[in-house]
Amino acid sequence: MNISSQSAYQHLAQYQQPVAIPGKPDLITIPEFEKPELSPENRLKLQDRIAEKIDDVKTGLQEQRDALRELTVGYIGTQSKKTQWEIYMSVTTEADMDSDAPSGIEFYQTLRDIQKQNNVVKAYAAYQENALEA
Repeated sequence: MNISSQSAYQHLAQYQQPVAIPGKPDLITIPEFEKPELSPENRLKLQDRIAEKIDDVKTGLQEQRDALRELTVGYIGTQSKKTQWEIYMSVTTEADMDSDAPSGIEFYQTLRDIQKQNNVVKAYAAYQENALEA
């Protein structure tokens, strides 16, 4: 038994034959087209249309850049205000304000504690005033 030293693919590839379709030419020819000649007037019109399209694209790109710039400035401004608010509330409440807290739970708890302290101070002041009057 003869065993070929070629791979199975190479062994089968040597037996392949090109398939010819009867009645069809083997070669496909592509016809050559000549460039149409443009008159000077048509060239100017074409150049004007191209220039208009280029201007339209440039204008559209500039509008997109302006909109993106406006969005970026607004976002940075919002983040800046948020940071300023966090700093203000941290100083006011003497607590660490974290904007990532879920629903601001820590913030509301801190405000509730401050309100309780203020109520106690007001109640004590009212008690002292009533004690002095009596």
